Amino acid sequence: MPYLKLKPNHEAVRTFYKEISQKQQLSFIHEGTVAPHFANLLRYCARQFKWNLIEQYPLARKGRYPLKTDRRSGIVNDPNSLDDPQYIVRLIGQVIIVSLETVEIVNDLSPLN
Repeated sequence: MPYLKLKPNHEAVRTFYKEISQKQQLSFIHEGTVAPHFANLLRYCARQFKWNLIEQYPLARKGRYPLKTDRRSGIVNDPNSLDDPQYIVRLIGQVIIVSLETVEIVNDLSPLN
């Protein structure tokens, strides 16, 4: 299984935190403002696997985004975690692992008749 080559000091991660920090200084820190920057980071990671990112429609929420755990994958979604430089690396790693496991499951399915 291929591994994501991403560390907290990579340019893409530093750019993400810089952009988020600028939004935070303007008190614009909610999913609608974070989503495009996170999508850029995901796009950078997806290129390592020759994947294309299909973006979702941004949600128009105000204030801090609530912490949420996906019940099936166990991935904790907390885009408010700006003080942990490893957070985004772990989150992207989890998304990549779930994606790769999904591809393996789909490939193992028997063909439809």
